Amino acid sequence: LDYLAAHSGYGNNLRFYRNVLSKKELFDSMWLAADDKINEAAERVPVKEKKLEKVDVFILDLEKVVEKGEFPGRSKVTTRVFEKLDAGRPLVVLGIGERTVILRVNQAAVDIGISANAIAKRMLETMPDFVESGGGHAKAGAIRVKEGFAESLKEGVIRLLEEAP
Repeated sequence: LDYLAAHSGYGNNLRFYRNVLSKKELFDSMWLAADDKINEAAERVPVKEKKLEKVDVFILDLEKVVEKGEFPGRSKVTTRVFEKLDAGRPLVVLGIGERTVILRVNQAAVDIGISANAIAKRMLETMPDFVESGGGHAKAGAIRVKEGFAESLKEGVIRLLEEAP
């Protein structure tokens, strides 16, 4: 539906969406087009890896491939890169945008006590001057920052992960 809303030349009324959802062949075609767009963006996004003692951190520079208001959004690209990584150990992916840090955490990281929601809450507590909001659940979350502070937030998250139990 996100893809249809962003790329539909037919308008965005409910009848159009019902029509796509009711016709399997049309839906499958749209699904494949959306999936291709997500894969294309995920393949283009610059990724840096930082190995910490207890967790591997992958940092995505989303500003280089994701346009505000366009499909796919930052969360979809972050999730797709996360899904393709096979860490074999605790893993955290940070999708960095101009005013957002998106968090994805694998089960191995959750098992050692790392939680995306807890990270977001901790950043709200420790960086209240520029963290505007944040939250999520154990495996996914996001933090919204004032413009120009995403890099500082990223460094704060990495410091927090370095101290992971």
